Amino acid sequence: MSLRSYPGFTSCQIDQGAFFIAQPMRVERPVTLTKVTLTGATNVVGGDTAVAPVPEGKHPDGFTLHGSTPPADLVADLGWKDREPLDGAQLSAGRYYVFVPLRTRGPAAHFDGVEVTWDEDGGSASSTAELVTDFKETC
Repeated sequence: MSLRSYPGFTSCQIDQGAFFIAQPMRVERPVTLTKVTLTGATNVVGGDTAVAPVPEGKHPDGFTLHGSTPPADLVADLGWKDREPLDGAQLSAGRYYVFVPLRTRGPAAHFDGVEVTWDEDGGSASSTAELVTDFKETC
């Protein structure tokens, strides 16, 4: 399993409190997802994570968006209505979005990436996407 990563790219978001990440992920064989971790997080906390298949015919792009839900024009493209809780989700091979709600908790909010952990064949593994993001009053 692998998450789409953006090495060397740094994003700046105007700090408006609530955000969510839609992170593309490719699953190569059946897995059971167990958790999502924000790596290198400072003054950022994640909420209840979810996963959904990428809708057929759509190219999965990664997003960090303001608010707690996608804008109406992205709902269908993200498969938002087909999401399920990530913890314990059993996935077959395919492309998926991992949804991570975020809330900033003070100045200098930042995270380095998103790590997804899963179980397969009696063992545990993880994949990390580098998504260096700073939240500031101005960018």
